[in-house]
Amino acid sequence: MGTIRQRRSVYGCGLLLAGALACRGAAVVYVNDQGGLVGVERPEVHEPVGALVALGAPPSVAVAGQVLKSGVLPGTRVVSLQTQGDTTVVEFSRDIIGSGLDEVRLMTVFKQVVATLRSFGVNGSVRLQAAGML
Repeated sequence: MGTIRQRRSVYGCGLLLAGALACRGAAVVYVNDQGGLVGVERPEVHEPVGALVALGAPPSVAVAGQVLKSGVLPGTRVVSLQTQGDTTVVEFSRDIIGSGLDEVRLMTVFKQVVATLRSFGVNGSVRLQAAGML
């Protein structure tokens, strides 16, 4: 009887642990005032496209403990995310361009996207596009 209880207890703990891991959000990477990358766990995000969309909505200071920014503009959508071979292509909506996209912001977006995708195990090269170009 003791063995059955122990097995149930271990099984129950395994279910609790699996449930906790499944509910855990993904790391989405933003930029701090010094230009450094900062990963923030977003409990509402569980897949790469959602994480990339979340780049357009940095968390509040109350959540992150500091001011965080993003090169991805609010309202930017992910049109597609495809991996072929060693290359992952992210197609953003034109909203990412806004009134203009200079080299500094483009590099910021690129670094954020690469770091965020790495948290999902996406390795290899990454190409960004908006309306087929970037």
